[in-house]
Amino acid sequence: MNLQPPPQTNDIDDLRRWCEEVHRFLQYPTFHQIKFVPRATCSGTDEGNVYYDSDTDKLTLRVAAAWETITSA
Repeated sequence: MNLQPPPQTNDIDDLRRWCEEVHRFLQYPTFHQIKFVPRATCSGTDEGNVYYDSDTDKLTLRVAAAWETITSA
C-alpha cells in the first residue's frame, strides 16, 4: 500500500478510492519489504518480538521465555 496521506481534494471519488485502499490494506496487510535496524539487544521481552541482532547478524525471535535465532533452512 502507498501510505500517503489522504488526497487534498474536494473530489469525493478520490477520497472514496483512498479510503477503500486503506480499508483493503487494514483487512489484509501486505508488505513487500520490512527493514530491521541492527541492535545489540531487543527493547522488549514480549513473546513474538523480532529484532536483528547486530552481534550475530541474524534475526532473533522471542518464543515463550527465551530468545531463538532464526536460521535459514
